[in-house]
Amino acid sequence: MNKSVKLENLMDVSTAARMLGITDKSLNRLARLKRIPAIKISNKWFFPKERIEKFIEEQMDGGL
Repeated sequence: MNKSVKLENLMDVSTAARMLGITDKSLNRLARLKRIPAIKISNKWFFPKERIEKFIEEQMDGGL
């Protein structure tokens, strides 16, 4: 599996949180606890769009 992620496919905290329907603070916590796919760059969290979409589908199919 290719783990490389293109920068244009990354979402910042605010964008990903809106997509998930949660607060930025909640999303930061999930990332810190490794409960959601995330990449930390220069002390900021970023979220691969495709992996977040897959995460949402998985949650709808059975939950966290």
